[in-house]
Amino acid sequence: VATEPENIDALILSCLGCPDPVAARWAMQQLATRPVRDGAFDHAMSLAMHHSNLGVVLQAMRLRALHDAPGVEAMILDSLCSPYFSVRTLAAHLAAQRGIDVLQFWRDAMRDPTHPGARHALASLAERATPGDFERIAPWTGHPTAETRRHALTGLFNADAEQSAPFLLHALASKSVKEVRQALKLGQRVTRFHSRTNLVQAYRASPHVQGRVQIMRAMCALWPWDQLDALLDCCGDSAHPHDAVLSSALRLWQGAPIGKLDAARKATLRERVARQRALVATVDWDRIDAILAAA
Repeated sequence: VATEPENIDALILSCLGCPDPVAARWAMQQLATRPVRDGAFDHAMSLAMHHSNLGVVLQAMRLRALHDAPGVEAMILDSLCSPYFSVRTLAAHLAAQRGIDVLQFWRDAMRDPTHPGARHALASLAERATPGDFERIAPWTGHPTAETRRHALTGLFNADAEQSAPFLLHALASKSVKEVRQALKLGQRVTRFHSRTNLVQAYRASPHVQGRVQIMRAMCALWPWDQLDALLDCCGDSAHPHDAVLSSALRLWQGAPIGKLDAARKATLRERVARQRALVATVDWDRIDAILAAA
């Protein structure tokens, strides 16, 4: 650069055409601080926008917006439906500076579910969803990809947390562990979502052992007596096939550290334990009964 300043434009273009992010970021720094020919600037921006390193792409977006380069608004609108969260976030910021209604743009993009950018629009709208978006987002909970269904759950929750409960409950039966985990996490802020009834129903319906592990973890957060009731509900009233998750939870169950157990409830729980003792021999029911007797 110091010895051949006349070749700076070619060097910048060469570095932006290189996959090395360090070289590309150096080139972007030069573009931000040095004047270059108009044709070289446009060519450089084109290379930077298609670079494999997202940091370089973000620099290019900021620089194009700063220079108000030709086609900058089209670039922003295209980037609002980028597969990459950081690109969509920056595009939303740049769009807002130009008075573009970003939320409405994403809503319009979602109208055609077959459009390549529709599910990326959903991902961004989900974080800012309003009550009016609930009906628009709900059909996306049936999308073939688990990642998109997770975004839909987030959107429904942000739009109306209480109304999202049936969708969250349905998601607990998903084969995707991440989707189950997402539903449980969101459900923590929904009234009585983590109830004994809901968790037992979800556990029984879960088709995947890892999903059952996630649901069992939520069940183990219940008060110990409620937890034991839930575990016994999962056992059912007939000899059940070996379930390692359920067996482990029963083996680890402990009574409440403080407080006395109501006599009527104690009797009911001991009755239920006695019935299970006759059905399943793989659990140490004597230990559980001893805890109940002492409670």
